[in-house]
Amino acid sequence: MSLHGIGESFFEMYFRRLLEKHGVNYIPPNVIRGVDYLLTAGELVFLELEDTVDEIYSAAAHMELAYRIASLYNGYVVIAVPVPENLSSIRSPLAYFLRISRKYHVRRELWLVLHDGRIIKIYESKNRPSSVLSEISVTVPVRTVDGLMTVAESRRLVDRLREVLSSLR
Repeated sequence: MSLHGIGESFFEMYFRRLLEKHGVNYIPPNVIRGVDYLLTAGELVFLELEDTVDEIYSAAAHMELAYRIASLYNGYVVIAVPVPENLSSIRSPLAYFLRISRKYHVRRELWLVLHDGRIIKIYESKNRPSSVLSEISVTVPVRTVDGLMTVAESRRLVDRLREVLSSLR
């Protein structure tokens, strides 16, 4: 079962239940312009929630205010989406997210949310992953060069994600 394409309002309800179940403090949607959630668990995590991988493009583009604020506080900027059936489909949107946000001093992550409540956090290997929801997360580092992901690294990432998903089953 996949949550991919379930509809943003349903995915948002599912995600909010995860936050509440694990005691994560948050500022809900429509309070801070440009992000769906501000998570506060010892560090600031500006999070945009989308229900399909294709929406990563628009999320990355309209989070500019979040990039600026997060850079002031050495915060995280995160886009969370359900795990897609075709893992290769995240390559281009993730590369775009990294490219558009690289001029800001922020720590960037892409969260792939599984239907069983676990999360795969893709993060830049030069940084440490955020600690928010770490008890239900598996982390997968990605190497970047000048803030960008190479084509070869994106292929390695997909292979690692396949391994992680098979180990979680």
